[in-house]
Amino acid sequence: MRKVEKVQTEVEVVKEILCDLCGNKTRILRDDSFGIDQFSFATISFDGGYGSHHDMSRIRLEICETCLFEIVNRRVSGYYHAHGCEIPVGITADEHLSKVFSSLVDDNIENDHEN
Repeated sequence: MRKVEKVQTEVEVVKEILCDLCGNKTRILRDDSFGIDQFSFATISFDGGYGSHHDMSRIRLEICETCLFEIVNRRVSGYYHAHGCEIPVGITADEHLSKVFSSLVDDNIENDHEN
């Protein structure tokens, strides 16, 4: 036989996440029926490896969608520039990412075969 008891506990709930780059709020939806907020952000973490220049360094950034895609678009633009390509006009960030990632995967596969 089970004897049960109702207990009330306190739970920490994230109420706000601010972008570490621009300071904007990242909340996109408030669900009052459950009291749960939904956020749209990316977390970037870095732990400096043993013996590296940044040994024992630890960085954690939470950034909003806008800042994330500004960084991605700058990286994609740099990728096209470094490879002597014109940046395509009229394609979405997702299409940019798809091209860049597939190219990087292809480059890594070729490098693995050469070694």
